Amino acid sequence: MTHAMLVNAGVRPVALIMARNEHIEECKKHIKAGNLFMVLNPRGKNHTTLYIFKHPCVENVINFTLGKPYDRKALMQWIEGKMFGYSNSEIGRFIASKKQGR
Repeated sequence: MTHAMLVNAGVRPVALIMARNEHIEECKKHIKAGNLFMVLNPRGKNHTTLYIFKHPCVENVINFTLGKPYDRKALMQWIEGKMFGYSNSEIGRFIASKKQGR
């Protein structure tokens, strides 16, 4: 819960926790209750790593680092936005508008 609160408050853009598989559903409830997003990365038969984040545009960054499929164009837009100092919320709005054809 503490990690989700830190992400929701904007203290950090992403939090990572390692949880035993029997606790994943409880973690998911807290993450969804905070209107946050997550990427799960199984780490063997007993544990899973959860990446918790507030802005959907960060999912491509996480998936890229994990070697999972990602939207290359959206990732490049995120990188360019960060280079010029934009916030994740502004980058997310820009990426969403481009997907909608604006």
